[in-house]
Amino acid sequence: MTKQTLNILWLDDMRNPNNYLYTKKSNSNAFLRNKSFYDKIINAYDVKFTWVKNLKEFSNYIIKNGMPDLISFDHDLGKGIEKGLDCAKWLVNYCKTKNIKLPKCYAHSANINGRQEINNLLNNCIMENKNRKIVITEEQQKYLINEITSEEITTEAENVNLSPTENQKAAGNYRMGHISIKGMKISIENPKGSKRYYTENGEQKYNVMKNHYGYFNVSKGKDGDQVDVFIGPHVEDFENVYCVDQNNKEGNFDETKVMLGFKNKEEAKQAYLNNFSPTWKGFRCITGVTLKTFKRWLYRGRKQRQPFAEYVEIKKKQLKESKEY
Repeated sequence: MTKQTLNILWLDDMRNPNNYLYTKKSNSNAFLRNKSFYDKIINAYDVKFTWVKNLKEFSNYIIKNGMPDLISFDHDLGKGIEKGLDCAKWLVNYCKTKNIKLPKCYAHSANINGRQEINNLLNNCIMENKNRKIVITEEQQKYLINEITSEEITTEAENVNLSPTENQKAAGNYRMGHISIKGMKISIENPKGSKRYYTENGEQKYNVMKNHYGYFNVSKGKDGDQVDVFIGPHVEDFENVYCVDQNNKEGNFDETKVMLGFKNKEEAKQAYLNNFSPTWKGFRCITGVTLKTFKRWLYRGRKQRQPFAEYVEIKKKQLKESKEY
């Protein structure tokens, strides 16, 4: 069977895609994560690469040849040279000016912050142009949202300040880990293996965290703080999000905790319980929904005042699973 041709514009100052991507071994471990993505592309399509190294070559190609099927961005293009982010900005402006669709995009840079900046810019362009001609399909959006790896999350978590002062805790201005999963910005407060302290009957105690723990930026939970999240082992391959409604000591609803990166409801519930003491009685219920439904709830623009499971839209769209937990 003849494969469909896929034209890829490859932006990188050093790596020739024809040499790098078709080689079984890479000289840079930092880029092995990207080879798995391109291995799938190369196996599925007859890939034609065009290699450009800077903004001038990038823009000249598009102006002369039109949009490729996919654009792959590096971020750092050499000292004193415009970065991949500058090329992405040019692309967005060009599409707006010409009133045409963005092509599929992927950022292959090993620079985590640079990669996220490129993705954020392109994702923002999608949101800003919902009612315009520049529209990205769900299939294309898979390319736009770069999947962060567990290894990269661990690297960020290792930078967390585990001994902030009380003033720093109150202000939230100590060093945390900052990541983005499926386009959602998250700050890690307690890395896996760290101690999370709490007070019980006047006595200070702690739980050793079995998962990275933090909160979603630009969110607001019932208590007025950001919505908390436990990060699971499957951040690169999960479809649904599981939310635990938590009770206080009086048995009333306290807040919702999010379980992100888990394969199923049973795994998510067990992970939640593993992060508390064996005597913990705060678990109320757990509800699974698709990522799309979850995002609508998370960024609804107002404080989440009631249990996650009781929202009308959640009741309608919660996952139908064979087991009850």
